[in-house]
Amino acid sequence: MSYLIRRVLVWGYFSLLLIPLVHSGTNCDGPLFKQAEELYASKAYVAAAELYVQDLEGVKIKACSTYIYYRLGRINARLSLFPDAVDYYQKALNLAIEEDSFKIQGRILSSMAEVFSKTGEYEEAYTRETEALNIAIMLKDSAGISRSQYQLGTLAFNLRRFQEALDHYLVVDKMITSQKIGARHASVWSAIGLTYLELDSTGLAVKFLLASADCAKKCREEEILAYTIGNLAMAYMKRREFEVAENYFLESLQRKEQLSDKNGLIGGMIDYGTFLTLLHRFNEAENQLRGAVEMAEIIAAKNKLLAGYEALTHLFKESGKFEPALQYMEKVTALKDEILNEQTLNRIQNIKAQFEIRRREIEIQRLREVQEQKDINYSLKKKGVFIAFSIIFLVFLYGLHMNNELQKRNAKLEDSGNRLAAKNEELRSFAHVASHDLKEPLRTINSFTGLLRRKYLDKLDDRAVEYMDYINDGVQRMKNLLDDLLDYTRVDYSDERLEIVNSGELIRSAIGQLNAQIVNKRAQVIFTTEDFPEVEVMPSQIIQLFQNLVGNAIKFSNGHSPQVSIHCEKELYNAYRFSVKDNGIGIAAENREKIFEMFTRLHSRQEYEGTGIGLATCRKIVEKYGGKIWVESSPGDGATFFFTLPESMVSEEVG
Repeated sequence: MSYLIRRVLVWGYFSLLLIPLVHSGTNCDGPLFKQAEELYASKAYVAAAELYVQDLEGVKIKACSTYIYYRLGRINARLSLFPDAVDYYQKALNLAIEEDSFKIQGRILSSMAEVFSKTGEYEEAYTRETEALNIAIMLKDSAGISRSQYQLGTLAFNLRRFQEALDHYLVVDKMITSQKIGARHASVWSAIGLTYLELDSTGLAVKFLLASADCAKKCREEEILAYTIGNLAMAYMKRREFEVAENYFLESLQRKEQLSDKNGLIGGMIDYGTFLTLLHRFNEAENQLRGAVEMAEIIAAKNKLLAGYEALTHLFKESGKFEPALQYMEKVTALKDEILNEQTLNRIQNIKAQFEIRRREIEIQRLREVQEQKDINYSLKKKGVFIAFSIIFLVFLYGLHMNNELQKRNAKLEDSGNRLAAKNEELRSFAHVASHDLKEPLRTINSFTGLLRRKYLDKLDDRAVEYMDYINDGVQRMKNLLDDLLDYTRVDYSDERLEIVNSGELIRSAIGQLNAQIVNKRAQVIFTTEDFPEVEVMPSQIIQLFQNLVGNAIKFSNGHSPQVSIHCEKELYNAYRFSVKDNGIGIAAENREKIFEMFTRLHSRQEYEGTGIGLATCRKIVEKYGGKIWVESSPGDGATFFFTLPESMVSEEVG
């Protein structure tokens, strides 16, 4: 896991900016209340909380009690007393529901979501934040919408959905563009910068983080500045400018200590410990990380605790202390299963889906209201218009309506295309990230199995050694499967551009990559066409196509030296037909279609290695160019694989 995921982006600063909106109209004018407000403004939170509690005893106005409970929730959240914060927010929410004050409900729900995010209770956080966003959308409350978009970005960041997080933050940045530069801009720019850093756009990250730091200094926003300086330290660490990075780390930690921000201090200590590990200053790093873990346990911040465990695992692996590394890795696994298990993630997805349904219901209701108003207006106008002018007007309206409908349909088609493109990009990113993340535990298993073999081989019996061989074999098969799956998904989402290239050169490249296999099996690969056509394709895909087909021809030999023949000829219907013929074991008639399906294997792994994805990838590549692929064969007589490319894809005929 990347060291940047240990960062938790929930500062709660947007909550502070919105407190005056919650306070408005509360009629809390007593002397105790005013004194408490002054203490709160001076950040004397404990003393302020005592006066707020005293003031509650004499308050008879529900709106005032709601605000005081909300203030107490904010104080306990800032003091990292998260269970107490949730209790006070719930009391404030109950009163707001009794008063039917939707706007205040939205603010409270969002603040509750912030606390649940800090404690790693992401399902609860998503539930509260989507409820808050629905209320804001219903009320057309732009401040509430931007607040929820920011919080949803933070939740997505914590779940490692960095592109989704960036999309939320950019929405907020766009919403506040026209506003006077201030604390909100500093907060959002810092969040955008950190997310770009996680997406490996270091230049953009530093640009936004420096802008945030400059803005926070001008606005005298010490809390934002403390976090942004810490984020800059991470950026310069990634750029390997270690002296600059360490100065920023130490400054950030000092500022967070002065702010009494335990949650932020824990995150800063974990980041600094990671930095010290990178420099092999292991003793200092261990002190930082153990201190962070102890503090995280005290305040029950599970996400910070997870980050601390991960950092300690990495530290002990780097310092060669594999036993404690394994112990902390087990803690990481257990805690991940608790806060980020598959059931929780699925429920979060369901919450998001329910939010989308509710949002659409609100939009539909608005459209109905607008349509009803239009109908009323039209009816009133109709009664005051002469029949002749009514006919002309109706004709005009009909033409206008048809034109608007066409425009709307065109807009919908364009929007659908944009959304489809976005989904394709999302699927592409998912495939790459899923493959990378799934390989990480495989590398860990392989590493520790090798460690066991090196250190304890003389103490293990033959059965234990055999079991380790099974593990290594399984790891390699899983790696091959992930590689083949990634190749399969890349067919539709490749960044490569179309080029006009000679297909013969592509075949030679494919054969060159199979050279070791050809020599080992004493295979012969023969070109039976003198000149191959030029094709307009993505070269790597056609190389992969031939590599899969020729590789299979060599692999499925019939106990003798494989002979492979590659041929191309012009077809009648504006296409070229390529063929790859072998003298192998052949394929039964009932399996000729089945072999092109994903994960289809006709033989055991003891007979022939493979993942069952190669031919499915071949079919996907050919069909992408408008062609088709098939096989002609019978058992024991070899097989000939054919595929076609339309003539529109080529610029020169076969000679």
